Amino acid sequence: MIEVHWASGSCNSWCVLLALAVKRVPYASKLLQLSKKEHKTAEYLALNPRGKVPSIRDGEFVLYESLAIMAYLDRKYPEPPLYGETPAEAGLVARLIAEDRFYLEPKLDALLIPFYRGKAAEIVGELPQRAAALHEELGRHLAWAVKTGVFCSYSPDRRG
Repeated sequence: MIEVHWASGSCNSWCVLLALAVKRVPYASKLLQLSKKEHKTAEYLALNPRGKVPSIRDGEFVLYESLAIMAYLDRKYPEPPLYGETPAEAGLVARLIAEDRFYLEPKLDALLIPFYRGKAAEIVGELPQRAAALHEELGRHLAWAVKTGVFCSYSPDRRG
């Protein structure tokens, strides 16, 4: 059984957990407490020397980085496919992942991380601009989803 080492609040961890759920792959959950620095222990650093989440262990095979894990899961458990069935679908999925990583996440982080770290007061004057930038990026995603009908074409159970 695959072990998944993850942390609450980690979008990268959620991506892997969601992939496992979509593919209906059973796994052993290894929830790490970031506040207790469990991701920096010698035991965990032996799995992932970067000390980040998520990581998986599948028998003797260990892998970290969410995109790499999702690619591994998609090859090991091909149904339903995470990256689409056609070259065009695979390209669009890769583009959406890249847009999320390079455009959406930085704007989300700029808005939320100061709250997580108790430093929101330091950026209070910047909150409207940061929120507007995030809103604009989310608007791009929503416009594409509505235009393409992506919400209507997704089926969580493509196996029949």
